[in-house]
Amino acid sequence: MDVYFDNAASTIITKEVLDEMIKCQKDIFANPSSVHKFGRKAKTIIENCRSIISSKLKTSPGNIFFTSGGTEGDNMAIFSIARSKKIKNIITSRIEHPAVLQPIQYLMKNEKIISANISLKEIDDGFKFLNNGQEIFETNNNFQKDFLKLIETIIREIRTKDYSSCQSDSCIYCKNLF
Repeated sequence: MDVYFDNAASTIITKEVLDEMIKCQKDIFANPSSVHKFGRKAKTIIENCRSIISSKLKTSPGNIFFTSGGTEGDNMAIFSIARSKKIKNIITSRIEHPAVLQPIQYLMKNEKIISANISLKEIDDGFKFLNNGQEIFETNNNFQKDFLKLIETIIREIRTKDYSSCQSDSCIYCKNLF
């Protein structure tokens, strides 16, 4: 008997989700950026999904971006924040997924960003490492459900210290929202 344990990366699709996906693939195939009737229908479905997700996450629909997967999402978040805010330092953990470590390594090599790898015990020291109020704390909590409370604590601490950015790959928690 085979057992699949990597449900944080991909999960067996439920019948309800599969049925909806098949329906969309058959009936809503158009480019949502198109102005014709089929494109507008596709765009409406995407925007409805964006509204549902943003409501569950208690944010605005404009904060929801769809990507092809976690790696693309992590890369987009890290590069966008680092470049738009001119980040000088990134704090990360030693247990990062390559989707997080590789863009950070690229930024260190090509854009002179300093990175500190820390353990959870070193979080306080990590905050001391930050300067200029323009830094990222990034931790991957896909594998440890107990991190949710820790992430909330870290985000509160970042806000009290006026650090401007925090990115966390927390996709595993979304399954509990729906």
